[in-house]
This record gives sequence, structure tokens and C-alpha cells, in this order.
Amino acid sequence: MEKYFLILDGIKSGPFSLDQLFDMSLVENTLVWKKGLTDWIKLSDLPEYKEYIPPPLPNIRNLEQVVNENIKNENNESLNNLEVQKKPEKIIPILDQKKYGGFWIRFLAFILDFLILLFITTIVWAIFQIPIKLNTQTFITERIFIFKNPVSILFGWFYYALFECSKFQATPGKAIAGIIVTGENLLRIDFGKASGRYFSKLLSAFIFGIGFIMIAFSKRKQGLHDRLVGTLILRNEKSEIKGRKQSWGILLSTLILFIISLFIPANIVNQETPDTIKSRSLDTERLEPNSEILSLTFAGLSLKYPNHWNLEKKELKKEVSYQINFKKDGDDESDIMSITILNLKSDCYKMLQNSIELMRNEQAYEDANIKPIVNTSFNGIEAYSADFEVTFRGIKFFGNMVSFGNEEKTILILKQSDTTEKLHSIFQTIEASIGFN
Repeated sequence: MEKYFLILDGIKSGPFSLDQLFDMSLVENTLVWKKGLTDWIKLSDLPEYKEYIPPPLPNIRNLEQVVNENIKNENNESLNNLEVQKKPEKIIPILDQKKYGGFWIRFLAFILDFLILLFITTIVWAIFQIPIKLNTQTFITERIFIFKNPVSILFGWFYYALFECSKFQATPGKAIAGIIVTGENLLRIDFGKASGRYFSKLLSAFIFGIGFIMIAFSKRKQGLHDRLVGTLILRNEKSEIKGRKQSWGILLSTLILFIISLFIPANIVNQETPDTIKSRSLDTERLEPNSEILSLTFAGLSLKYPNHWNLEKKELKKEVSYQINFKKDGDDESDIMSITILNLKSDCYKMLQNSIELMRNEQAYEDANIKPIVNTSFNGIEAYSADFEVTFRGIKFFGNMVSFGNEEKTILILKQSDTTEKLHSIFQTIEASIGFN
């Protein structure tokens, strides 16, 4: 390759290639030298440089003449080529029916994805100890739950959308089943379209599954959600399906972790039903027919209690917290009840949790068997409750704590007796009468 030297501003520069000379936008009288020349010459006199210099532009009249000649000789084709090309219309490819993913193969993919999501959700709930309300979120057993929780909808969204817009174009379930998701132009979809497809499935489900049944009867095997966002499910006929090995790995690994998570104690919150609450409501007049009922108003709380109960009132923290303690007359100290009143709105669930922790720190209750927290109702107000059992001096006692409140106050009630029957009966007069002033 030839090397060229230049004189620029009185200084010799180089060597340069011929391409570099053109890129430098040099003037034609720049002095240049290469091997074989006896002296410096002008750039315009360099033979190889001349070959690449285009001829001067024709004047406007000559240019018009050339265009007119082309139009005349080529039947206006040159003129048509000068027009701006129109944007091609959308073309939807027509495929053989066998290339579309049908109802049953898609149903298989759904089952596989359902299991993976089931495993992942259970694992997350077990690790982070997220509270579970059994009667609203269980599936098969108390440790398996999915989809009825709003958070699970978010799990499903990211799971389906991220996988379907990925390079695999399929969730693990679809990859195992051998199908992929594409747009109607057979190209890969983006995250926005994948998200729209997922949430459109909810609409298909809301109309009694009709949107899914459409898959079996649609010419291109599209469900309602596919038609709404413009997607197709195609069979992947390649011998090596992208993501299939990884998908089997995801399925098996989440299954193993799911089995392990079943041995992690769950943070279970039992949701009582109205029948359960009703069964705990007893006839107070029948239980204590000979008792005189007294009234009490204290710290913004009103209640009634039998006259054979001893009463103690005290202020725990000035203008903030108060306590009312009840104990039966006589030597029997097995039946006690305590009502703590906070003059502020607080999280009832956390208040009960904190009270349980404080109870465990007391020597008398450190070995107590405290049952899971229950979401229940107290006198028509949403409340949280927990039962416990404890043994003193060889005698077993049964207890219950319940927390509830309104916009101004939070109440914590603790009651204890030597039998469960008494626990749910002798305190009913007081409990049924508690109200806010």
C-alpha cells in the first residue's frame, strides 16, 4: 500500500494512506510526495488522486434535460422512483392450522405455570413469614395458597410478562409444552404488550372463562386476551426449543424448595366465620341469674359487670393509658380479667403481637403455649385474638387476648380461667357490655 507525505503549514507530515488523504479535505495545491517521485508535487497532479475526483456538477439546465430524457425514454419510471414511497400496509401472515398452539396444549402449559407460581408464592410467604388468613387463601392445605391474594396477581404479572417478552418468548410452562408467544406479525412482543396480555386474561376469567374457551373455536386459536392485544401462540417446531432445559430446571428447583418450605412454621392468621363468633356468644342472664349488674364509665369506656366481681381502676400513664382489672370475690384466683385502654389509635394486630412478646418475657408465662393470632370480631368491631395455655403449680389455665379499637382508642382485653368453658362464659356480661363513650 502506497504511503504519502504532506507539507502542512511548512511541516512535513505523514505517512498517510490514500483514503486518509480524502478524509482530510485537503486543498488541491497541497504538496505531496510518495516513493518513486523525484520531488514534491501538487495534490491535484497526483494521478491516483485525480481518479477519485468527481466531475463538476452540471448546470440546472443540463440537469433538467437529463431528467426529461429519462422520463421520455423509460415511460415515466424514473419520475415514479422520485416519489416518496408509501408505508406498506400491515400484513398478517397466513399459517397452516397445525402451527398454532391449540386449547389442550395451552391448558397443559397453564397447569405447569400454575404449579411453578404456586411453589414460588409459598416459598416467599414461608421465608418472609407473611401472615396467612386461612379461610380466604388456602388451597388444598393451610400451607398452600395462591391467586386469591392480591400480591399473587403481581407475582403472576411479572412472571408471565417478563418471560413472554424475553428471548425465549415463553413462560417455563409454555417452553416445556413447546409453544411460544408472538405478535400477529410473528415477531417478538415487548413488555407492554405482554403485560396487556396478562391483564386481559383476567377479563377472560371474569366472563366465566368464555375468553379461554374461544381458543378451541378460533381459526387462529386465539383467546379473547390474544385478540385484544394482537398475539398468537405458535408451536415451536425446532428440534432444540429455546429455554426448555432451563424451564425444566425452574420447575424442579421450585418444587424442591416448595417441599422444604412446608417444614417452615407459617405465620397463620385464622379468620373466624360468623358461625364461630355466634357459637361463642352465650346467654349472660342464664349464666348469672342471681347477679346484680353494676355500671362503670372510665377513660372513655363504658361497661357493666356482676357485683360479685372485685374491680380495680388505675392510670398507667397520665392521660395516655389506663387499666381496669376484675377478679372474682373469694379465694379463687383462677378467674381474672384485665382491660387496657390507650387514648390513641393504634395497629390492633401489632398491639396484640407486642403484648404476646411481653407475656413471654414474664417468668410465669415463658413456657405458655400461645396459639396463632385470629382475625375476628368483638361486639361488631374488627378485632384480633389469640388463645393461650399456661401451667401454674401443676394447674393448667386457659386464656384469651383480644385487641380492637376505633379512631380514638385502642383496647386490649386479657382473660384467664381454669377451664375453657368458664373462659367463654363467666366474662360474657362484661364483654357484651363494653362500648366507647
